[in-house]
Amino acid sequence: MNAPYERQRLEDIDFMTCMTLTLLGNYAQTGHFGGPLAYTPFNVAAHLVGPELGGLRYDYRRPKHPYCDKFMLAGGHCAPTCYALWMIQGQSMYRKHQATGDPRYRVAPDLAVLPVDALGFRRGAGALKTLLSDQGLTDHPLFAQAKGRGIRALQGHIESTDVTNDVNGGPSGVGIATAAGKAAFWDVVGAPMGTPKVIAFEGEFAMTEGHAQELSRSASGSGSSSPTTTLASTTR
Repeated sequence: MNAPYERQRLEDIDFMTCMTLTLLGNYAQTGHFGGPLAYTPFNVAAHLVGPELGGLRYDYRRPKHPYCDKFMLAGGHCAPTCYALWMIQGQSMYRKHQATGDPRYRVAPDLAVLPVDALGFRRGAGALKTLLSDQGLTDHPLFAQAKGRGIRALQGHIESTDVTNDVNGGPSGVGIATAAGKAAFWDVVGAPMGTPKVIAFEGEFAMTEGHAQELSRSASGSGSSSPTTTLASTTR
């Protein structure tokens, strides 16, 4: 495809996403940096280049629209790349709405992932209820985004309630076979190829274990011609 795109801006967001997910990991004192950092360029491109260049067609304000493209992070431990990108997107929309008052930029607080949610990485919802009050920070302006909505728990394994993600992701490979089922559904109802697109994002590990075999059998058993498997994605 020869559609124009702003490579420098994508690379800037890629860098910001990498730095944000590194901050998340350092703050929570958790590992798994390599996978999310390696996944980030594809993740940013999939979310931001647009459908003309093979990216996702979706609306951050309504990410679960039934006819939008389907994105699934099958590599569960790589969740920070999504958390970080969603924070950047959510903050961009938040700042634009604050600056203009234009309702087109408003995202429901319970849908968005915002910078304040960095405090929720690898923390349970129970601990987050009193996290700010315990430290005397409830009314601190830096944490104003937590007012009303609280801090979102980011479990570290992707969930179907998380913005564009469409499947719960546990250990490596979870979601790969689910992608085949979703692609097969759209084949059965007669949707044209690529509408909607189904992307299950995983690295090499899922391609060498049972999940990959499960994908193959699900696709062949349903007669679906949609899933195309690479080391990075399963697409329709």
